[in-house]
Amino acid sequence: MLHPDLDILCVLPKLWQGYFVDAFRERLAPARFLTPEDVADPARITYAFVLAPPPGYLAGFPNLKAIMPVGAGVEHVLADPDLPDVPIVRMVQPDMAQRMSEYIVQHALNHMRRFRQIREAQARAEWNLFAAPTAPDTTVGILGLGTLGQHAGACLAALGFKVRGWSRTPKQVPGMESFAGREGLQAFLSECDILVSLLPLTPETQDLIDRDLLCALRPGASLINASRGGVVKDDDLIACLDDGIIGEATLDAFDIEPLPADHPYWSHPRVTVTPHCASAATAEAVSDRIRQVIETVERGEAPTPVVDRKTGY
Repeated sequence: MLHPDLDILCVLPKLWQGYFVDAFRERLAPARFLTPEDVADPARITYAFVLAPPPGYLAGFPNLKAIMPVGAGVEHVLADPDLPDVPIVRMVQPDMAQRMSEYIVQHALNHMRRFRQIREAQARAEWNLFAAPTAPDTTVGILGLGTLGQHAGACLAALGFKVRGWSRTPKQVPGMESFAGREGLQAFLSECDILVSLLPLTPETQDLIDRDLLCALRPGASLINASRGGVVKDDDLIACLDDGIIGEATLDAFDIEPLPADHPYWSHPRVTVTPHCASAATAEAVSDRIRQVIETVERGEAPTPVVDRKTGY
């Protein structure tokens, strides 16, 4: 189904361009993968694989059949007021939920078992007692109960954590106490020792994790943000860390990426920064997903899952 007349546009940061485009050209030949500098005839482009394309840019390709955003978040595409009216197909690889769950379980265990304090003691050559609770004594709350949130919740529950989840609309998830809507948020937060964000970035979730929300958690609770940077109000989180309201935070997504070298998160003693890698897929896995999407569309079928532009996810 992939043929030499098939031109696919790749709009990616320089850091990622070679890694992905080289793999696509090798694994998905004879289709042609073009960077913006390579495009001679915009009318030949029928698919676009993108991360944060400039506003209005994709409107210059009149024969697009589908847009494939990098990763789970799509706000970087939906922000374009001139976005072409074609399907925005989620690039959900089969192992994305597994990768995300591994990240969340890793850092939930690190927080619970006081691993940050242990590392700090090692740096001082101090042999201390670090008594920690067990998973059944620890409640993890998950903001966002889509595929990733439900998978992570099941993995945490399998280790014995008490798990509760919150979503915009009611959902019943086996093995998890569920809450929904603004009216259920405070009750959800009140028992959480570790809060995990897997929310999409929408007007409703922008800056949702602010001082008021953080203060509603159990004293000294920790935060894991593996969703979008805009969900967290940075100044409020830093103030809550400094005040001891929040014990520590692991952050994988940020308003500006790469995170600027002078950002206070880098040097904050209670913050772990990871470079948006929680569920990062290999170029091989992404190649397989691109093939699947293109072959589906070329057969005249509807690709899935497709972003709902009204809800933003």
